Amino acid sequence: MMDIVAMTDLPETFRRDVRLHAVCVAGAERIEIIEDMMRRVGLQRISIRPRRIPAMLLEILFPSLTVDGLIASAVIEAMKE
Repeated sequence: MMDIVAMTDLPETFRRDVRLHAVCVAGAERIEIIEDMMRRVGLQRISIRPRRIPAMLLEILFPSLTVDGLIASAVIEAMKE
């Protein structure tokens, strides 16, 4: 699957922004937290591969915010054995 991940702790203003909730940014978690949640539900062979979102695209999507370096798109894979 793919999802948005936080590359660092997101500012609290992002977490409270309804617009950022609508585009899956406000709820983005750091990779370590996602891996921990996945392990706790019994998933194994966890692979989270972040991919940088081009700055130009971020400027179009979020014209009034600086999000470059804060979020990434990630391919997330795991197995339940």
